[in-house]
Amino acid sequence: MSKLDKALFITYLLFVSLFTLVLGANVFMLYSNIDVVSIKMTSFDKESNIMKVDIIRENNKLNKKFSCIAESGDNKIEVLGKDNKCTFDLDYDGKYNLYLVNELGVKSSIYKLSNVLDNVLSFNFAAEKLYLAIDQEETFNYYDIVIDNKKIDYNFKSKDESIAKVDGNKVIGLSKGETYIYSDKTKETLKIIVTDLITKPYATKEKKEILPCKAFSDEEAKTLDDILEYKINNAGYGTRAGALAAARFLTLEFKYRVPYYYETGRIKYENKSCNIGNINTYIVDGEGRWYHKGLYLSQDKVDNVTLSKEGPAMWGCKIRNLEKKPEYGFPSGAMMPNGLDCSGFVTWSLKNGGFEPGDVGAGEDPGRDCQCTDLGEFVPLDNALLNSGKVKAGDLINWWGHIAMIIGIDEENDTYYIGESLSYISGVRAMIYTRKELLNTFKYVVLMDSFYKKDGNYSIMWE
Repeated sequence: MSKLDKALFITYLLFVSLFTLVLGANVFMLYSNIDVVSIKMTSFDKESNIMKVDIIRENNKLNKKFSCIAESGDNKIEVLGKDNKCTFDLDYDGKYNLYLVNELGVKSSIYKLSNVLDNVLSFNFAAEKLYLAIDQEETFNYYDIVIDNKKIDYNFKSKDESIAKVDGNKVIGLSKGETYIYSDKTKETLKIIVTDLITKPYATKEKKEILPCKAFSDEEAKTLDDILEYKINNAGYGTRAGALAAARFLTLEFKYRVPYYYETGRIKYENKSCNIGNINTYIVDGEGRWYHKGLYLSQDKVDNVTLSKEGPAMWGCKIRNLEKKPEYGFPSGAMMPNGLDCSGFVTWSLKNGGFEPGDVGAGEDPGRDCQCTDLGEFVPLDNALLNSGKVKAGDLINWWGHIAMIIGIDEENDTYYIGESLSYISGVRAMIYTRKELLNTFKYVVLMDSFYKKDGNYSIMWE
């Protein structure tokens, strides 16, 4: 063999060896490849706080054997891979590191779970919709579950900023219409309805316009009922806050003043809501009192009244007054706009707030049972009681012959807001009293903790 042939042979051997080495290295690399393609959550169970997490590795036809590891502190979970995938059941608040390992002991990169998954596991708004008056601002609530309890900036937006705009988790109504709040971090949306049927809640010494007859269409009346129901449910149906929401709605947010109207007399009623005494033996429905949920503003409500003496007629529409009180503008026999008397307003608020107070009066007749003054702890009103902190918004307040509800207490300014209906204040109003005025006007408080039992989303003042 010539020197040239020897050189060529040696070169060939070197080439083959290098090729074999490179090929072997590539085969080894392909065989041991354990790269991760994706990590994703496929489901989350809020009751158990367990999320299913899939880890998918790059397809490897040479070596299908691998395991997935999830480590959190001293806790190590290992799952055998199958078809290039592992599935873990993991506690959402565990701080897991994830990686893959093959049969040769080769590991993938390590992935921190909270960095590779969308941090929002579960999200829902507290309500399906939110009603706003024009220029009203309200906080909307939501519930979420996130990995590692991280604070998420949802960057909420309004679909139509000419109707409502969003700042954090607050929304302000700008013009009449509907829009919705959304975020790129959740599929859930919150419907926003801005309406001119209500006002921002406010109290003033000025009288609102008296409610006209048939002020609203049936559709508008239905919307007002929906808004009232929304406000009560948001506060807590069947709680102190629910009854307060009803009373605050009619006195602070309803754009008109519901007239005062004396009861027109009573009709025999066998289905007593109170089994003691005789006050529930005779009632009249929808004339100074309203025993149903919602507002008495549409014809369908009128059609459902069966125990009527001079009506029926919706609030604001005239029926004959039978009470002789000319000093208060109620001459006997005159046609007067229908509305609520004092205990009618209080019991309407309780009924709509989720309670069944029955047909209870103001407490003016000690011989009658089932009065508003019997609903809770009936105590004298004095400075010591006001200073004790026992008196809350939602409690009833009384002088003989009159019952009302405390709808707000401004502790800083020592001011009390009373929802009440009286002939000489011309209907249902939010009246403003200093402490001195309150003590000079009312004699008793009905502490209602035992009646309400739950406070709900209670606030001493409205927002």
